[in-house]
Amino acid sequence: MKKVMIWIIPLIIGLLLIIISLLLFINSKKETQYALVNDTINGGIYIDYPVRDFNEYVLNEGDTFNLTFSNGYEINNIKYYTDKDIIDDNIYLLGDEKKIYIKIISRNNEDLWKKANLDIDSTVRIETVNK
Repeated sequence: MKKVMIWIIPLIIGLLLIIISLLLFINSKKETQYALVNDTINGGIYIDYPVRDFNEYVLNEGDTFNLTFSNGYEINNIKYYTDKDIIDDNIYLLGDEKKIYIKIISRNNEDLWKKANLDIDSTVRIETVNK
């Protein structure tokens, strides 16, 4: 009986450590949802993600992302720029250092807030396409 107890206790402790590690790993993989603000004056949608932080995440100007909103609406293959003067895309992410947060912009002044059917509680998940 003592011999059995000698190896069961370390086995139980080991299994508990594995379970705890798995739970921590799963929890760390949760995707972050960012709050949104409708820019009713200039159009577009601000994402509650500071430009400086996002610029550390982005590798190159023109990196591509997929945006999935909490209501299921998606904008895929949207490019990120820091200078709005070089942009050819219709809809893009802008990280102007003069502003605090990144912004989704439509060049043709399309009301993305209405098109995506967003509200004050809406959020967005940002996924890297080409990083």
